[in-house]
Amino acid sequence: MENPRPYLVQLPVLLVAFSSCAPSDATRDPSADVDAAARAAIEWTTVHATDALTIAIDTASAVAWFNGTYAVAVRTTHAAPRYHEGRPWDREVAMVQLRCDHPATRTRSVRLSSGDARPIVVQEEKLSDIDQQPWRVAEAGTGEAQAVDAACALLRSKPVSKAASSGEAIWPDGQSRSGRPGPPRVF
Repeated sequence: MENPRPYLVQLPVLLVAFSSCAPSDATRDPSADVDAAARAAIEWTTVHATDALTIAIDTASAVAWFNGTYAVAVRTTHAAPRYHEGRPWDREVAMVQLRCDHPATRTRSVRLSSGDARPIVVQEEKLSDIDQQPWRVAEAGTGEAQAVDAACALLRSKPVSKAASSGEAIWPDGQSRSGRPGPPRVF
C-alpha cells in the first residue's frame, strides 16, 4: 500500500518527521508561557540507549486513552549532531500515540533542537488527522522495537493519567483530540 503521507519519512528511531516543517523563527515558541515548575514536572525515563542515541519518555504526562493506547512525549537525544537544511540539531521531541497490544506508533508532532535551545523545526499533524495515520510498526529486533516494547512495559507498570471514557482523549501537552486546548506544557 502506498504511503498516504509521502512527506512523512522515518527518522532512525521511533519518530517521523517533516516536509511542511516551519523554522522556529516563523513559529512562536510555546515554552515562553511555561514556568520552571512546569518544566520540573517532566519525568524523562530512558527506554533505550546506545552510544549513538538515548530515547526517553515523559512518564509524568503520559495519558492512557480509552482505546488501550497511550499518548506520550518521546525524546531522542543523539550523541552527534544531525542537520536539517544546514542547521544542526541533536534532540528530537515527539508527541506519539503508542499502541501496546500490537506495538506500533503514530506521530502527532516533532520538534528538532540543539539541546535545550529553541526548536529549529516544528512539524505538527492536525489533531483530526491522527486517526487516519497508518500505525507504524517497528521492525523486530531493532532499537526502535526495543524502545517501543520498553515504553509499553514501563507505562503498564506505572500509574498514568486516564482519559475520559467518552472518547475525549487528551494529549500530554493538553490538546484534546477534538482540538480544544488545555494548559500549556513544554517538552
